[in-house]
Amino acid sequence: MQISLLRRHKNFLISFVSLVAIIFCTVLYARAGGGGGHGGGGGGILGLILWPLMVAYSAIVSGIAINKKKHVDQLLAQLSQADSVWDLSGMRNRIVEAFYALQNAWAARNQNLAKGYMSEALYLNYKAQTDAMLDRHDENVLDQINLDDFIVVDIDDFLDDTKDYFWVLMKGSMIDYHINDTTGQLISGDRDTPESFRELWQFVRENNQWVVNRINSSAGITDVAKLHAYSERIQKMLK
Repeated sequence: MQISLLRRHKNFLISFVSLVAIIFCTVLYARAGGGGGHGGGGGGILGLILWPLMVAYSAIVSGIAINKKKHVDQLLAQLSQADSVWDLSGMRNRIVEAFYALQNAWAARNQNLAKGYMSEALYLNYKAQTDAMLDRHDENVLDQINLDDFIVVDIDDFLDDTKDYFWVLMKGSMIDYHINDTTGQLISGDRDTPESFRELWQFVRENNQWVVNRINSSAGITDVAKLHAYSERIQKMLK
């Protein structure tokens, strides 16, 4: 009975903090991923009241991610012995390269600059968006781009290598705003203040190389909690 009551309180707290996060965060349409920076949001008294809840929310997400990482690292240690594409060092290098390549291509409104780091579906999606931005003279300026931390929080390994994928929790900040590329007039965003972000990036395996396939710009508690570490290959060996 007590365990059930504690579980209800825990679920209520997570739901409440999640709701506050949605209300408190200002999401801007910008940068690769179609999301935007999550700014400091509501100032004044409301900000002082809600800020500790936002810190708690972020701590919960980070705690879940770290717990996921332990299981992922254990499985990667096994997989990398038989398949070098699962080598964590190589994966980390690819993640960093892909992140900065996608931001550069988005800011330049030229997805060909990062085509080798994206699945065909994501490339076509982003190309349509940035082509439309060119047509309406909308330039998304990205500056002081920092990838502060990233954690591989999910891996899915299959006997059919073309089905392999993994998810990464990305955290960082950047200055992120839109201008009219003809007049230089500010359309939206802040020219001076970096905005923080927390996103989930999915990498899929194509020709034994990892490419970005999806980006979840919300990366909330439930998004991270449902991720896992799985290998069909190892499960078959254990049977």
